[in-house]
Amino acid sequence: MDYEQDPFAAPTSAVPEEAYAEQTYAYQPTLGSMNDMYSPEVAEKHSNIKAEARSQLEAFYAERATKKSAAHTLNTEREVAFKSDYEATMASPNTWERVTKFVDLAPKASASGKDLGRFRQVLLQLKNA
Repeated sequence: MDYEQDPFAAPTSAVPEEAYAEQTYAYQPTLGSMNDMYSPEVAEKHSNIKAEARSQLEAFYAERATKKSAAHTLNTEREVAFKSDYEATMASPNTWERVTKFVDLAPKASASGKDLGRFRQVLLQLKNA
């Protein structure tokens, strides 16, 4: 029966049986190579790669820990130095001297193109007054 005659008929195979068999035979070598993935040699190679990766990861974390502790020590030293300098600056009786201590008065080119020379000059005059 044809589809046009019976709309509820089962569809017929569009691929001949020989073509299906050829596709199956073409797939079998691929299937065989997939089975080779589970051979003992491949498993040993994978375990060696994993062990090497694990050792590299442990070395990375050890190096990271030493760098982290060194940075922590350096930051602690800098903080102590800054606090002592800050306390010494705040002990100064001259208010403008304290202000100029925290402002960079070195002449440099401004990114905005504004001339800040007069501002620096006024701060220095107030500090020295």
